[in-house]
Amino acid sequence: MDELDRETEVLVVGFGPVGATIANLLGLYGVRTLAIDTATEIFPQPRAIALDNEALRILQAAGLPEGAFETIAIPEVRYRSPYVGQLARLQTGGCLDGHPKLVTFYQPELESELRSRVR
Repeated sequence: MDELDRETEVLVVGFGPVGATIANLLGLYGVRTLAIDTATEIFPQPRAIALDNEALRILQAAGLPEGAFETIAIPEVRYRSPYVGQLARLQTGGCLDGHPKLVTFYQPELESELRSRVR
């Protein structure tokens, strides 16, 4: 058993936005965490494009201050079908718990911010 094994309390497998968020949260609580991933670089294209107020609250709890990554509020969402037209229309403007209800963002920028804060 090497020194790394004795110091690691939690192993996080996957260092994308979820894994990096968990690693940040655990670190803030003083839990010795090791995050690993087969990819050494951040994937350069976004795979997620929106966050709701709950996700923003979790990112804030993980240590990301407001403005750490660019977001744009989404005031309205429309669901359309090629067969029947508009299926739903949601008003997503405004704030809940001090955060916008829904924002769009650039995933590689968020991942970079999260990774830079993991120690």
